[in-house]
Amino acid sequence: MNIKTLLGGVMMAGMIASSGLIMPPQTLDEAKGVVEQILLALPRAMQQVWNQELLPILNKVWIIARDLWTKYVWWRIEPELEKEKEELSRELQTELESQGGFQGLWERFKTLIP
Repeated sequence: MNIKTLLGGVMMAGMIASSGLIMPPQTLDEAKGVVEQILLALPRAMQQVWNQELLPILNKVWIIARDLWTKYVWWRIEPELEKEKEELSRELQTELESQGGFQGLWERFKTLIP
């Protein structure tokens, strides 16, 4: 069921209700039954619209966005990220050596924690 069908059904129900073919509930129990039927049907209709209409659209948008990212953005930033990674690795190695390895760094870190 798509949104057009759902809206069409709602409009048809409104026209039938206003024409007098379907009478409004006369008692509170009848009204409660109608409301329960509507509340039980609504989640199913929403799930159907979600699964059949929205998820395919979101999937297509995701594929297009991923392809655009790969084609126009990633290839430009990947070399810079590799350079940054290598530079950070060298800096970490230098810092570790100056602090006496991991043990010295751990001791320094423990002094920061009260």
